[in-house]
Amino acid sequence: MKITTDVPSSKLTPQRKHRKLLKSGEGEVWSEDVEKVFVQGLHQYWESPWATYSRGRSRWRNQFLVDYLARAGIERTKKQVASHVQVLRNMWKGEKEYHLVAGGEELFLETGLFAPVKQEEADISALSPADTDESSPWSPLTPSTNTSPLLDYPGLLQMPPETAQPGSPALSAAEPIALPRLMATARSRSSSLPGLHRRYTAPTPSPLAPRPASFGFEQQPSPRFYPAAAPAPAPAYPDSFGEPQCTFLDPPAPMPIRLSSINLYAEGMPPFTFSLDSVLARAPRDQPAPRLLIQIRVRLPSIDDVHACPTLHGVLGAATFTRAWARERAPSVVTDVYAGGVHTSRESGALLPAGAGACAAGTLPESELTRCRWLDSSKETSVYQRIIADGETMAVVVYSLDRSPNHDQLPFAEVVAVQKYRVNEKPAAQACSQYPAPPAPTPAPYHYSEPQASAPRYPAQTSLSCALTAPAYTHAAPTSMLL
Repeated sequence: MKITTDVPSSKLTPQRKHRKLLKSGEGEVWSEDVEKVFVQGLHQYWESPWATYSRGRSRWRNQFLVDYLARAGIERTKKQVASHVQVLRNMWKGEKEYHLVAGGEELFLETGLFAPVKQEEADISALSPADTDESSPWSPLTPSTNTSPLLDYPGLLQMPPETAQPGSPALSAAEPIALPRLMATARSRSSSLPGLHRRYTAPTPSPLAPRPASFGFEQQPSPRFYPAAAPAPAPAYPDSFGEPQCTFLDPPAPMPIRLSSINLYAEGMPPFTFSLDSVLARAPRDQPAPRLLIQIRVRLPSIDDVHACPTLHGVLGAATFTRAWARERAPSVVTDVYAGGVHTSRESGALLPAGAGACAAGTLPESELTRCRWLDSSKETSVYQRIIADGETMAVVVYSLDRSPNHDQLPFAEVVAVQKYRVNEKPAAQACSQYPAPPAPTPAPYHYSEPQASAPRYPAQTSLSCALTAPAYTHAAPTSMLL
């Protein structure tokens, strides 16, 4: 039943002396018309299954009001809503509308709705709802959507199609909504009294509504909860409310793993670290990160250079991730070498954990990259490394080897290009090579410049189509980072 306030708009806040104006100066932040919609939203919140008393505040209330105002064409932030709720709490103290903005503990202690419950031994093992910060960007009325769609790139590696991510269905005020990580009964309330263990309470339609003589629980079907047995009706108006029979959801699934940084080091080379946090900043954290193609130019002396360090054999590397992985599920690395446009070798191995047990960093396995100085320097050579974690390719790193004779220059590494790509969902038949390389990526329509090292430009092999066509396709390495 839709509830609206019968208080005249001019008397909603009788003690207000002044009102703040919008930054644009077009009107008041909380004019009488906006405040009337705001109060109606408070009524709607307490009649919705999202209403809950918990630890002195109502979870999801501010986001509910932001969405309610937005549906009425009024844009207000959660900070503005929270500030206005505090103003109304101070003004409505002692008024009948105070229950709309009062905290759970204040309301229960002031109205005497709940008598103190004696602590029992069985309560020690009782489950309690998890705390949820109101600052969470998740909205109970707004479906989760991807606001940063990936750009349309041609496929770079022939891999299985992406696993479809189940989308969140659109919610409306008229449809029943299942509360995440709460008990199966959507309208149940939970209270927290000072000095007492938190107990679940029987559902009541409103904090100030008269108590019914008897009540029961209504199991609402929802795919997010396991079915629970219907509890027996409670005795008429007891002094303390018993705990309902309910079930809880399993712990949420861990966030998808992401590649965080790549580190390279070699004898006589300054340490090199490339962080992917800025590149993936716009990607949603609860979804797998987009795959990246990273091109790194590596300057090394040839094996014939007598002035080079005799212990320098190649480049060692390490990779870090956003969360830890178990040793038995360590990420793997597939290494391919192309010399003069021809695929010459392929190796694969798992990352070596940096410590015992679960860890979020590991060193790259031994490969041709660690022995790249011994490769034929008369041919233009590139080393491709595909980093795979949890069955998903995190990134493809292309190391363009520069072994031109230059006795005065120390070994170094620099990033020359980064871009996103997606794989082909239906790989085309390719018979020209046993290990075909993917076609060249299409640059993004927008980019930003990044300062590069003062080292001389080297005509590096940046195309990935060298194994698909007879002539080698080369061009100068780009001087900007593509996103």
